[in-house]
Amino acid sequence: MSGDNLNPRLSLSGNRRLEEEAAEALCAVAGVENIPREDTPKNPYFYLDRRYHACGNLKRAKSGKIDFIWLPIHGRIGNHIIQLVYATAFAKAHGIPKIYHDFEWMPPTSRLGEEQPSPAYLRGRPSLLTREAGFRTAFFYKKQYPAIRDLTPGQYAQILRDHLRGYAPWLPVPPAKDMITVNIRGGDIMKLQKNPPNHYVSPPVSFYIKAVEHALAETGRNRLDIVSEDRSNPAVDALEYWAREQGMDVVIDNERTVERDIRRLLAAEYLIAGFTTFAESLALLSENLKSFYYFRYGWKIDTLVAGLENVYRGYDSDESYTPPNRWKNTLEQRRAIVDFPIEKIGLDRCSEGRDL
Repeated sequence: MSGDNLNPRLSLSGNRRLEEEAAEALCAVAGVENIPREDTPKNPYFYLDRRYHACGNLKRAKSGKIDFIWLPIHGRIGNHIIQLVYATAFAKAHGIPKIYHDFEWMPPTSRLGEEQPSPAYLRGRPSLLTREAGFRTAFFYKKQYPAIRDLTPGQYAQILRDHLRGYAPWLPVPPAKDMITVNIRGGDIMKLQKNPPNHYVSPPVSFYIKAVEHALAETGRNRLDIVSEDRSNPAVDALEYWAREQGMDVVIDNERTVERDIRRLLAAEYLIAGFTTFAESLALLSENLKSFYYFRYGWKIDTLVAGLENVYRGYDSDESYTPPNRWKNTLEQRRAIVDFPIEKIGLDRCSEGRDL
């Protein structure tokens, strides 16, 4: 194998100085900014080490030519969609024709066929024998990249509409015209006793009840679809019990699969969700959504507000619920999910987003 070829971390050339020069050249062309370590959160995904961004052919990289983006998997489907939007924005800004990825849910071709605009999405990895050079990074956090940091809500929505909807294998989905849909996150935030993802604070069931009551008053719909990967979140059982006590018809899919859950969320016209990239990303892909409810803050609420007339923010009016970024999955926090009083829940229509 030629010494001019670089692996994802630039170790094959055997010359650290040349590797760094290559990475510097690509970063300079793309305007990528390095963040000093003292300004960086402990989460390593926030830290930009330029050596880990260049890959492919050393000479090509040193010339500052960017031929492709290579996206590693970061999280699950909601995160993947954010990665793809950001990578597409970066590619469009710098004339990069190809994005490689390993997302199994994404089909190899678009429903749009030849009408699909550039860049092309290619499943798999670029060959290390290629004479091309590119970036390998998650493209999940936008602080380092001007082309992504300056992306407007309208531009974000346009990339979803023009580039990604054609690759969404679940579309089109007919609308759930008789349903109010609730998405409650379970899984890792409820099962991990040590170091659960601390930013995914689960809303109290009183928020979900407040939002359902609002949607019920707006629509008269008396069917509730609760979408959750499992029953580990105590809000699932508590909300189901409350809804049945109100005489609502409750739907909970006992044959849960990711694809079935995705289709249910994409079918929703009235969607209530906690803090999750999954529901928000699907809401932005949806062709059916009329109203969206969320708790306190989100990932892309600014884009939802820009494209959707009815977005509602729930919040703890006295700020006494589990604070943001403080989820530890303690017994006290799990009890608060069920016990937090509805009298302390506010619900306002949004005129602007509150993003993370």
